[in-house]
Amino acid sequence: KYLNENKKMTIIISSHILGELSKVSTRYGIIRDGSIIEEITSKELENKCKSYISVKVSNVKRALPILEEKLKIKDYQVHENDEIRIFDNVDSAKVNLVLTENNISALGPSTTYESRVIVRLFFVLVSFTIFLLSKM
Repeated sequence: KYLNENKKMTIIISSHILGELSKVSTRYGIIRDGSIIEEITSKELENKCKSYISVKVSNVKRALPILEEKLKIKDYQVHENDEIRIFDNVDSAKVNLVLTENNISALGPSTTYESRVIVRLFFVLVSFTIFLLSKM
């Protein structure tokens, strides 16, 4: 950190130990066969490692306002096939109950825990070479 902050140097480290890298890195890059295939910020990596509740609903447009109003959900993403990923800390049983009470069919909800996402991301990163770039 000293070299980066005081000498304005970029440091490149190749490692698979994400816990240690996260303490000093500001950007991550993934190299495969000598080419950079992805470059992400620390915040983007953190977002990829969040746990969430995944629920597929019969009507996303009806479900979202209900979830926002009844459960005060604010942090969510809508994905393909009518999947809603809820990042707020909420009980998955309550999600199912609220949707059912409002005549919205729900498949799930199922919780994807952070550890599963980290293992998947870790596998992807370990399969390739990782480097990190510090702020300039």
